[in-house]
Amino acid sequence: MSVFDGIDNTDDFSPFQESMGSGLTLPFTAPMVVWHGGDPQFASNPGASGVLHFGGWKIDTQEYESVDPPVDGTPKLHPETFHSDSGAYDVMATRELFLAPFGKRECFDQEKRRSRLHVLAYSGIYSKEESRIVPWTPVWIATTSYHGVSLKNAISQFASRTSRARREHAKNLPPTAFWHRLGTFGDELKREKRGSNIQNWITPVQVQMMDNIDLDWLTRAYVGKETLEEMLDLLKQAEQWLKAWDNIPESTQAGIPNRTPTRSSTPPPPDVPDDLDDDAYVPF
Repeated sequence: MSVFDGIDNTDDFSPFQESMGSGLTLPFTAPMVVWHGGDPQFASNPGASGVLHFGGWKIDTQEYESVDPPVDGTPKLHPETFHSDSGAYDVMATRELFLAPFGKRECFDQEKRRSRLHVLAYSGIYSKEESRIVPWTPVWIATTSYHGVSLKNAISQFASRTSRARREHAKNLPPTAFWHRLGTFGDELKREKRGSNIQNWITPVQVQMMDNIDLDWLTRAYVGKETLEEMLDLLKQAEQWLKAWDNIPESTQAGIPNRTPTRSSTPPPPDVPDDLDDDAYVPF
């Protein structure tokens, strides 16, 4: 007997397989989550969350306050003030999030010469009191260029590494049905050089998983049938938003609407090796 016995027809969730494929506003409330690259200059003052130094996620404070606060648990979201060329701005920041991605859209912005990737996901917080990850709110993730590529790679790694276990133990449910632990991990900053003519340093989005993916792991990572069905409904509501960029010719994809603010960055020093030791506060 397992939690997956309540799934009668996995075809009901097949749209998730296709959606992980728009200047319109989403028809439901979903804070925008932005990836923030790490910076070695903040090694001695990484902030409460550690995002300034190690990299991670940030949510504009006003957008964070547009939804109910998450349960008390991990990861913690910390109020912080970041700075850009245009001034200071307030965010809620965390190095990692539990996310269940269920839709995406992408295009190439000719004006700024960079790709854009938006991912719809449900976010969750691990509650020690309940010993499980509790669904929090739908979000949409905004990334550009190589950070977007690293996010897609992390999501693909999760799908690949869980493929056999999902097929054998979970009725081959799509990766969307399970929490992805995405962010930065360990005690050292990870950075990678990307680009050919003009090279940039990035902090890649990482996925953290145990080596042994079995029924027990899948059970603890499962978002639950109720959340799956809610995501399916949100996916249908977001259909126009997800497809809004599909028919825009690349030659006219300049200035694609995107609320992602442009932040300044400091020229990086040499790369620093990464240590991805697992944090022990969650059960997988």
